[in-house]
Amino acid sequence: MSASRTIEASVEDVYKTVAEPAARNEWLDGDQLSTRTTQRNKSARFDWGDGATRVNVGFVDKGTKTQIALTHERIVDEETTNDFKAYWRDSLTKLKKQLESS
Repeated sequence: MSASRTIEASVEDVYKTVAEPAARNEWLDGDQLSTRTTQRNKSARFDWGDGATRVNVGFVDKGTKTQIALTHERIVDEETTNDFKAYWRDSLTKLKKQLESS
């Protein structure tokens, strides 16, 4: 499943708020991400929970805005996929509101 948003904030600020656990706790309820790899201001890859699923996040610098694109992979069934769609849609909306209000 995938989700994306365009946020009126620098790619540096968006990346930091996603990649750093302390900053992530501000907008991501029930954070279960464990960092696998990161490429500063470009991408971040995580294991979710016990590592059965993975979350990949890409960042595209659009000048004064940043596009964030997230994929959550290896989800085993449709019901769980739908739950994660709602979770990530809500979470990215919180991220957008947090960064655009600061």
